[in-house]
Amino acid sequence: CLASGLTVIAVEHLLQVVAHFAGRAVIEPYVASGLLHVSKPYPDLSDVQGQLSAKRALLIAAAGSHNLLFTGPPGTGKTLLASRLPGLLPPLNEQEALEVAA
Repeated sequence: CLASGLTVIAVEHLLQVVAHFAGRAVIEPYVASGLLHVSKPYPDLSDVQGQLSAKRALLIAAAGSHNLLFTGPPGTGKTLLASRLPGLLPPLNEQEALEVAA
């Protein structure tokens, strides 16, 4: 959770909030355990066939924090390549996660 130190109260209906703050109902707050960690590793470029120029562009963009725009007709591998980007980047610490989420 990027918002450590906050009390989060989840409700299904606005009337539950009114009852909670009026003292008629008690809603237990949600307790976060810190940053969420990915349980499965991200896919990497090893299973992408061909696309040498696109893979090189993806690596350069990841290494240098550059922007990248994939264009082309459906079925040419744009989403496949874009889904590999998180696996090329190092894991974020809490401060970095806050920066990229803002």
